[in-house]
Amino acid sequence: MDNVRAEIQTKIQHLNPNDIPTRILYDRTLPLSNILGYGTPSGFAPLVPGVPNSSAGHYFLAMEDLYRMDYLNRFTNPETLITNNQTASNIINIGIINADINKFKEDAVDIGALLVQGNDSLFYDNPNSSLSPYNTYKNVYVASILKKKTGAKNIYFKLPSTFWKETAQYSITNLQIDFDNGNGYVTVAKNQTYYIQYATYGTKEISIKATFSNSTAKTLTTDLVIATSYSGTISSQTMTTLPGTCDIPVVQTFSSAPYTFQGYDESQAYAGIGRYVNHSGTNCITKPVIVVEGYDPDDSFDNLNIFNQLNTSSLGDDLEIDNYDVITLNFVPRTINGEIQAGGSDYIERNAMVVVKLLTYINQNKASNAEPTKVIGFSMGGVIARYALRYMELNSLTHDVDLYASVDAPHQYAK
Repeated sequence: MDNVRAEIQTKIQHLNPNDIPTRILYDRTLPLSNILGYGTPSGFAPLVPGVPNSSAGHYFLAMEDLYRMDYLNRFTNPETLITNNQTASNIINIGIINADINKFKEDAVDIGALLVQGNDSLFYDNPNSSLSPYNTYKNVYVASILKKKTGAKNIYFKLPSTFWKETAQYSITNLQIDFDNGNGYVTVAKNQTYYIQYATYGTKEISIKATFSNSTAKTLTTDLVIATSYSGTISSQTMTTLPGTCDIPVVQTFSSAPYTFQGYDESQAYAGIGRYVNHSGTNCITKPVIVVEGYDPDDSFDNLNIFNQLNTSSLGDDLEIDNYDVITLNFVPRTINGEIQAGGSDYIERNAMVVVKLLTYINQNKASNAEPTKVIGFSMGGVIARYALRYMELNSLTHDVDLYASVDAPHQYAK
C-alpha cells in the first residue's frame, strides 16, 4: 500500500495545492473509508451511495484518510487518536468529523483543466484553462461512538475536542444525540460529558444528528453492544475435567496449572490466572484467533477493552463476519503470600503459562476439522505470546499456531 501511495504522490507532485479549494484532495492517497459517500457533492452524484451508519473503525479510517489528504496538516495522526481513546469500560468517547473535500473531475483531462505530460504521465495544472479540475464534496460528515462493546450499563459519553474536527465551510451549529435509552434526542456540546443509564443489555442504536450553518442536516447511526457481565469460575488445574470436543464455554476463568513459574523473589512456583471470552459466541471452535492482553499494571483493562483495541479499525468485526472465533485473554489478579498480584503486570513467564494452558485447552477441545490458531499480542502481550509459543516448542507441546502477530511489542526493549 505504501508503494501505491508513493506512486500517487509522484503523479501529483507538480500540482499547486493553493488551486485546490479545500486543500484536501481525495486523490492524494489510497482511501480506506468510503468517505465521499458521507458528503454532499456540488451538482454531481456521490462517488458511492450514501451510507447512513458509522463505527469506531470507520471513524479512525476516515481520520487516516484525511490525515493523508490534507495539504494543511490539520488532522491528527490517527495513531495518536487511537492511543488517546484507551478508556475504562464505562467511558466512551464520541468522534465527529465535518470536512469539505475535493476530487478530480472524471473529465478533467478531456476538458483541458488538467494536463498529463511526460513518459511517467505526471499531472500538471493547465495555466491556460479557466476551468477547475476539481469537484467539491461539502460537509463530509462522520460521527460515531469510539467503542463497540462494553459491559457497563451506566456510561459516561464524552465529546472531547481531541476527537471533534471541523474544516468545512459550513460548521456544525447544533449536535443532537439519541442514545437509544428511551429519552429521544438531546442537544450536546463539545468538551461535555453525558451520563446515560441503560435499563437493559443488548445492542443500542445511537443516532447522531448534525445541523450545519447552511441549515442542512445529516444523521448517522452507530451501534453499541452492551454485553451481559461475564462471570466464570476457576477451572480444575487439570485439563481432564474441562468440556469435551466442540463444547467450549464462551467465557471461563482458569488456572494455568500444571504450567507454573517461580518468580525471582518467590519461594515456590505459582500458576497464573486468566480469563478468556469468545466474542463470537461460538461453542464449537473452528477458526480460533486468540488476542493477548498487553501491559496493564492496574488491571483496568477487561476482555471487552481488549476486543475494542482489536476492533479499532473494525478488525474484530471483520474476523467475526468471516466466521473466526475471536477470543480475548485477560490476565487476572490473585493473591500470592497474602498480597494481591496484578495479572496485567505479573511475570512475563507466568502469564506465558496462561497462554500455554489456553492454547492446550483449545487444541484439545476444538472441532476436528478446525483451522490452526492465530495469535495476536498487543504491547507486552506480544512478548508473552512469543515466549509461550517458544516454550511449547522447546517442551514438545503442540501449539498448532500458524500465524503470530505482535502489535507495538517491546521485543528488544521498551523505549
